[in-house]
Amino acid sequence: MNDNVRSICCIDHLGQRLYAELIQVVEDRQMAWLRPLALLDAPYPTNASTEAVSDWDSAAVYDLQDEADLLCPKALIRRALDTEVIPLLSHLARSSKPRRRGRLRQFLEQVYADTPERFNALKG
Repeated sequence: MNDNVRSICCIDHLGQRLYAELIQVVEDRQMAWLRPLALLDAPYPTNASTEAVSDWDSAAVYDLQDEADLLCPKALIRRALDTEVIPLLSHLARSSKPRRRGRLRQFLEQVYADTPERFNALKG
């Protein structure tokens, strides 16, 4: 993963994508400080996780810009492609969908339940 601060990154998990701004990388713990932007729950091919969403009407997009920052294992993160981020940010800017509290927590709990070994660095 590219460690460029202020870049947009993504965590892919079970057909969902968490997009976030990379604030800082904590190298000695292999953790990343992220500022959530959006959670995307959209159908896309499993063999092309970086493919851009083409049908925004069928996609569930949850605006997470008011959520708290988080630390997560660096190994879970990939750099998001411009072809993903530009349409997503455009969609968020014009969307009037209500924010859904709890979606970020549900997503993170599922990631942790499926990959607890990746969170061992948090235990210090």
